[in-house]
Amino acid sequence: MLKRLAVAAAFVLVACNDPQANPTGPSDDIVVLPHPLYLYSATEVGLMPGGTFSTATAINSAGTIVGQADHCTALLFNGHLVSLCSTTGYYKTSGGTMKAIPMLPGHVTATATGITDAGIIVGWSRPSGGFPVPSGWFYDPATNHLESIPSISGGGVVANAAASNGWVTGTRTNGVTLAPTAFRFSVNTHFLEDLTPAGFAGSEGYAIDVVGDVGGMVYTATAGVTHGFAWYGGGSTQDLTALESSVPYATAINGVVVGPFKPYDGVTPRVFSYMIGGSLGDIGAGINRYPTAISSLGRLVGYGTTSTHTPFTFYNTVSSSLPTVNALHDVAPAALNRCGTIVGTGYDAAWRTHAIVWSKLSCD
Repeated sequence: MLKRLAVAAAFVLVACNDPQANPTGPSDDIVVLPHPLYLYSATEVGLMPGGTFSTATAINSAGTIVGQADHCTALLFNGHLVSLCSTTGYYKTSGGTMKAIPMLPGHVTATATGITDAGIIVGWSRPSGGFPVPSGWFYDPATNHLESIPSISGGGVVANAAASNGWVTGTRTNGVTLAPTAFRFSVNTHFLEDLTPAGFAGSEGYAIDVVGDVGGMVYTATAGVTHGFAWYGGGSTQDLTALESSVPYATAINGVVVGPFKPYDGVTPRVFSYMIGGSLGDIGAGINRYPTAISSLGRLVGYGTTSTHTPFTFYNTVSSSLPTVNALHDVAPAALNRCGTIVGTGYDAAWRTHAIVWSKLSCD
């Protein structure tokens, strides 16, 4: 499941029919944007008190960043000073400090995976024990209200993403049959809908936009065989495997799918392909480059896979490399907001993760 979630981070939805969301460009090379207003600088988001690692998974229009971090508190126990540490979701407002998100009762580890423009944070957590069942949740820092997303017969819930207006998607597992299903949930109205289509054994949801379009994958009746899949807010669906999807994950954007697809030779992955109305095209951002996010104005971010991850952004047909900070390596962007501010994660020399934010002087 954790591996699957890590791959899922490579797909994000936007509600946008703007043609800039589907730029076409001929270059495979990284080109640095010339104007200083659009050059990015990188800084670390930081660490929690006593902590050693952090990640960044999402950012909203106000610049509030969420992710996962550890933090430790020194306690005196039987005359000895000991550290009590935990791994939890956090949020950090623009110009503020990192703050831990409360956990559900009995839970010992958590991560925040999305945030709405109203500041509602979504994520999931696990209790202690040999077979911990995850719970999805949403949290309002303004009221300190933390609430679970309903489960199916006591099964697990993982919330993977949130749209800016409160739509959430992820995966619910039936506590009796153990079958997983993608879901669509609203933190505003508590509307909840399971999405596994007829004829499939299960599904998982990874990305969602403001009109409720969901990107994810479905399990076929053949063991081990999955398809990229898109559910649209109006009720229609689309199986993407027939369209040369090279990875069983998908991103739907009001009829547009962005992700790593096979080129027409069917062998070499090529990133930032797009599909409109069933027609597959190639944006041309580079061979072996993989998408992680797209903004509502069509800016894409991702990373190249050579000997190490190389972060970059692609906008208005131009691709530019993103800088790293403090010698962090294997850096991968995870999300960005409408303005174009980007968040992601890199590794230090000891392979501890550090959350990063990339910003520029001018909004897109």
